[in-house]
Amino acid sequence: MEALERRLSNLESAVYGRRREDGGADVKDVVGKMVSVAKECGNAVERRERIAPVMRRTAELDKYVDPAFSEDYGGVAPDVKADVVLAREQRLRDAERMLARVKEAKEAALDGGDAFESASSLQPRLLELTRLHLEQDVAGRGLEAETVELASQYNQVVEAVSRALIGYDRAIAKAEADVERDKERKRAA
Repeated sequence: MEALERRLSNLESAVYGRRREDGGADVKDVVGKMVSVAKECGNAVERRERIAPVMRRTAELDKYVDPAFSEDYGGVAPDVKADVVLAREQRLRDAERMLARVKEAKEAALDGGDAFESASSLQPRLLELTRLHLEQDVAGRGLEAETVELASQYNQVVEAVSRALIGYDRAIAKAEADVERDKERKRAA
């Protein structure tokens, strides 16, 4: 019991500092506070009917949440596990190949000290390319706006021509109908 009190005393000292030994008034008893919190939690659980069954089944829930549940409780037969691995064999091999490539690239990057040294000499070229890229981006945006305007004008012209052609088609159809009517009248007369 004394060992436990010493450990709690050390814990309180670590949490609150040395004020307890100095007789500070703001120091609280850690054990008392923990007991009162535990009682409050217990009372809260007892007052709620739906929580009590869940609390009684926490061990069972922990069992199902455990990642090793299927292996510990025989949820999947070994031959089924083998079939799953065989079905994913190609994906597993591809992943292994990619990991090997990443490892090689990492080693090459970390071992290639001269590559990092030459990178600083390329900084002026990078700045020039960045400037050029920004200029081309601005020019591209200008061309994009111009293209949208030209496409809009083209659509307006096509719409006007289409309306004119529809008008001509109606006029021709009316004229043909008039000619047919005249022929019918002449035949009837």
